[in-house]
Amino acid sequence: MAIIDTNVVIEYLRGNAKIANIVDSNLGREGISITTVTRYELLQRANKDQSIISFLSEINVYGFDKRASDKAAEVWHRLKAKGKAVDDLDLFIASIAISNGEKLITLDNDFRHIEGDIEIIKR
Repeated sequence: MAIIDTNVVIEYLRGNAKIANIVDSNLGREGISITTVTRYELLQRANKDQSIISFLSEINVYGFDKRASDKAAEVWHRLKAKGKAVDDLDLFIASIAISNGEKLITLDNDFRHIEGDIEIIKR
């Protein structure tokens, strides 16, 4: 099982062959999840987009709970000490994945500063 970042979902739904191959062949649609943050970001874009609405109706969603918020604060302090910064929403997505023991798959190179099972796909 793995959590996919918002940008991976968008490219997957656009039919990006590289992303679809990674998601479908390695995980299958049943093996992927998203976070509540990604759900929020997708709903902002949905505007009656049936592909997004359909995707959201069949995907598992992990929430930003106490464990994830504790992990986010821990990671934030670690990054601050190193002089690094990551967008809060990205930090929340990563902390949800880490606190649930899931791999995070993203296209966003900003995640490189976060320690955890994070796969950054090169575009």
